[in-house]
Amino acid sequence: MSTSLETALFVLGACGATAFILGSLQLSAAQRAQAGRWLPLLILVGFFAASVSAVLREGPLGFVREHTRGAWSTQIWFDLLIAASVAFSSLAPRARRAGMRLSLWGLGLLLTGSIALVAMVLRLHHLEARAGAQEPVA
Repeated sequence: MSTSLETALFVLGACGATAFILGSLQLSAAQRAQAGRWLPLLILVGFFAASVSAVLREGPLGFVREHTRGAWSTQIWFDLLIAASVAFSSLAPRARRAGMRLSLWGLGLLLTGSIALVAMVLRLHHLEARAGAQEPVA
C-alpha cells in the first residue's frame, strides 16, 4: 500500500512528464536547443535527490522487491530495461565520436539507471557544443 507521499510523488511525476512532453512539442528548434542546456540538469538533480531518499529508506536493492511483486511490476521492469537499452545504444555512436568512454557510461547505467543516462546526455551535449564552437565558420 502506498503512502500519501508516494501517491503525491507519482502524480507529480506523471504531471511533470506530461508537461515536459507537451512543452517539447510546442518549442521551436532554437528554443529547444536553449532548453536542452538546463532541463536535463534539473531532471538529473531532482531524480538524484529522490533516488538517494529511496535508497536511504528502502536500501540499495529495494527496487528488486518492487519489480517482482506481480505481472505489472515485472512488465515495468522490462519496460525500463528496454528503454534504457534503446537510449544507450542510440547515444553510443555520437558518444563514441565525442570521445566518451562507453564502458564506463554503460557501467554507470547498470548501477544507477536513468541517473547515468541523463548525465551521459548532458556530457554528450557539452562535448558536442564545445566541438561545434571550435569548428571554423566558412
